[in-house]
Amino acid sequence: PDPAIRTVLVARDEVDVRTIVDGREERFTLRPEETVSIEAFEQLELTVEDAGLVDVSVGGRPETAGTPGLPHTYRFTIGDAGGDRSSSE
Repeated sequence: PDPAIRTVLVARDEVDVRTIVDGREERFTLRPEETVSIEAFEQLELTVEDAGLVDVSVGGRPETAGTPGLPHTYRFTIGDAGGDRSSSE
């Protein structure tokens, strides 16, 4: 199994994003059609301001969730069996 959490965000429109990657917080704005790759080795939490404006994939699999127009938080953790994925609004 991959020892990292590899996440790709693709913006449909301008959207603010907050990430916490292995305990380190960062905030940025994605522009329309912009793609960002994020890699974590323990935990990844990312919050998008509008769930309808960004496509999220992890390890090449689509993980897009949430309600368009509302914020959404994704949480990914590396575990003994290769990782745990959860998301919440």
